[in-house]
Amino acid sequence: MEADEHYQRASWVRTAFQPLRDMFVFSGRSTRTEVVTFFLLGTLANMGRFTMAPPFNVPLAAFKLVWGFVWSFPWIALFARRLHDQGRAGWWALLLMAPYAVLFAMAVTTGTLSPSGPPFEWSPTGPSWIGFMSVWAMIGVAILILHLLPGTPGFNRYGADPRLASEPQQTAAA
Repeated sequence: MEADEHYQRASWVRTAFQPLRDMFVFSGRSTRTEVVTFFLLGTLANMGRFTMAPPFNVPLAAFKLVWGFVWSFPWIALFARRLHDQGRAGWWALLLMAPYAVLFAMAVTTGTLSPSGPPFEWSPTGPSWIGFMSVWAMIGVAILILHLLPGTPGFNRYGADPRLASEPQQTAAA
């Protein structure tokens, strides 16, 4: 194996952290392997986040809320690059913000956000909750499918195929 070929092959750990390095890079293409390894990294990180302290601790609850919001940035950029790999516009990556919009809408419409109660406490109930959760589940399935669909082989309008290390570098303008 040549040195160049060895250098171009990324390890699983390197691939898992790639979306964090490219958190604000919305151009180019990403592989399904990058999605799967980043998902595994996120699962491990979130397991640690949920086991950090007692169930309700105001500073910890605020940390969890901020963590979830910040953790969404690499996913949005990664999703945009996955969509580019499939030849689709990256604007569809905003679908990842839909669950946050659904949660906010659930909290507002069910009236479960109370300024007199503890911060960050919310327990949805009723038929509207079931409807919102159904919409959230459908959005989640659509996002999963779009993350895992195969990319277009070879060069497309968003750049070179990330799976082909030997492909000559071309620009999207070509």
